[in-house]
Amino acid sequence: MKKTTNWDLYYRKQMGDPEMRALIEEELKALRVGTELARLRRTAHMSQTQLAAENGNECAEHLENRDEPRPEHDARNTGQDCPGARP
Repeated sequence: MKKTTNWDLYYRKQMGDPEMRALIEEELKALRVGTELARLRRTAHMSQTQLAAENGNECAEHLENRDEPRPEHDARNTGQDCPGARP
């Protein structure tokens, strides 16, 4: 049997709080949608920029290709110039 870690204890405690549990479950749903979208995009051999452009995103040129390695603090790739864009 697996030894209980501090993370296991923390996770159980957080999931015991109904408000926190709801927030965690909401975030997990969003992550699953994003993961599935990325999988489908890769299956179609499309970059994020191509997908955004195909779906009419006016800020597609700001996204560049996020599939490529990039410096963590490169502001050019954050989409911050786009209203409503999330980094």
